Amino acid sequence: MATCFSTNLKYLREKKGLSQNKLAEMIGVNQTTIARWEDDNRIPTISNAVDISKALNISLTELITSDLRLGTELDDALLRVSNELNIPFDICKIIFLNLNMPNETALNYNNLKNAIINWITDKYAIFTGKDNEIVTKYSSLSKNSKEIADNMIDTLYKQENKGSDNKDI
Repeated sequence: MATCFSTNLKYLREKKGLSQNKLAEMIGVNQTTIARWEDDNRIPTISNAVDISKALNISLTELITSDLRLGTELDDALLRVSNELNIPFDICKIIFLNLNMPNETALNYNNLKNAIINWITDKYAIFTGKDNEIVTKYSSLSKNSKEIADNMIDTLYKQENKGSDNKDI
């Protein structure tokens, strides 16, 4: 599994339009070394890590501690799900935070969409009292998450029954 460093190194290098060769020249190593860092086969010395952070114009802490792709890539995936399911973006993001889904998995659009749909479906089962296991999950949610889920179910219920004479769940 790739570390934040290797993931961020490749992401930032590509985002800045740098080849492995160009970055290698900038910090005084060879291209193979960059490739090994990006493949997570080697780790840089502290001195090299500092040089990389300077070359990529990012703090060393950010470079090694968090997956920087998630800010944009995850938001892009959440926006797609939001648009497709006709759910407000902020609601999708809150649902995602309640999923405890690994970030790497969430970057796959279909995984993210299915997880959000399953969460909503679970909430629907809670709302209708059809699943005791899900009731336990619901009771562990924060008050804010419960309110958001309740509002979503109300919206989905209204959409599902729009134009229908049958108002039963």
